[in-house]
Formats: sequence, C-alpha cells, structure tokens
Amino acid sequence: DAEAVVLGEHGLPDFQALQNALGAGRADAVTLFVFDLPYLDGYDLRDAPLTARRALLEPLLADCDPVRLRFSPDLGDDVATLIANACDTGLEGLIGKRADARYRAGRSPAWIKLKCRRRQEFVIGGYTEPSGAR
Repeated sequence: DAEAVVLGEHGLPDFQALQNALGAGRADAVTLFVFDLPYLDGYDLRDAPLTARRALLEPLLADCDPVRLRFSPDLGDDVATLIANACDTGLEGLIGKRADARYRAGRSPAWIKLKCRRRQEFVIGGYTEPSGAR
C-alpha cells in the first residue's frame, strides 16, 4: 500500500506537479511512499498487526533508490506535535493508524485522517452614514 507523489522544490508533495507528470507520462518524476504490506510472496498478511506488516516491509525497501521508492517511517505517538509540524510545514495532514490494526480495504476506525485546519482571525468593522445632527 503506497501513495504516489511528486515532490516540489521544498521537498513537499505537490499535487498539481503529480497531475502534470502523470499527464505527460513522466514516471521518473514520481516518488512512491510505501507504508503497508498486505501481501508478501503469496501470503495474505491482512490479519497481521500493522507493526508486523511494517517490520516485514522495511527491509524490502532498504536497497531501493529513495528518490523513487521510500519506506514511510513511523513518526511516533506525539500526535499534537506531529500534526502541528505537518501543518506548519504546509502539508494537508497526516494519516494515523493503530499499531495493532489489521489491514482492511476502505474506511476503518483504526485508520484516521488528521487534517490541518487553516485558521485566521479577522476583525470586521463597518459604519453607517450619519443621519441628522450629531
């Protein structure tokens, strides 16, 4: 299981650049971030916990060209800091998965999307034309 991205000039995923690369047939511009392994050598690993699947996955990618194929690392469990850093960096968010989760296609309560919410505070002012004497 993976996500194909094109990294922009600051090393961040650039969705428009991905669309352009795919449209132009430029697979050389794409990096595949691999984060899960539901099958290996004919074995169904979907009932194994995420930690076990990733333990099998990481060594498979150790000798790969990281420009084209990367293991997506476990970032730890300090969720507040992780999401703050992701948002500060300009990412859309993060995907969180329970370490003991089985692999299931589609949505799962064990896999959550942590989105960055962009906020700004504004002061809205206005006035009305005076009528009559002040």
